[in-house]
Amino acid sequence: MLAQRRAAGLARSLPGPLPGWAATDVPDSMQADLTDGTSASRSYRNAGGQSVQVSLTIDNPMTAQFAMILTNPGMAGSMGRLIRIGDRRALQIADDVIQMPVDNRILVTITGDGPNEAKLAYARAIDIAQLITRN
Repeated sequence: MLAQRRAAGLARSLPGPLPGWAATDVPDSMQADLTDGTSASRSYRNAGGQSVQVSLTIDNPMTAQFAMILTNPGMAGSMGRLIRIGDRRALQIADDVIQMPVDNRILVTITGDGPNEAKLAYARAIDIAQLITRN
């Protein structure tokens, strides 16, 4: 029950659709697992049929380790390209995936066949302060 409430809190932190995009009414998925943490995701689609998916995962043991990798530019650079989303470091793997740790316990993952600019815009649309305080 607590895990379900936590997943619902994550879902409320997912951004709304950007102009020209439509979002699924209800998050695509919400799950809670002792080993994988709690997650919520939502898909967005534009008129051209391209899609972007934003996933938020909290309390996965791998998130803190991933955050540590981003502090080492050499190591992170071997996995992708270090980018900034606001004042946060993130890793962009080709133009396909953006991963951004938040508060060493939340992992934001953005994927899809939509344009890179849209993925970056969705990453910037997440209210990080609210994500941290709400979860």
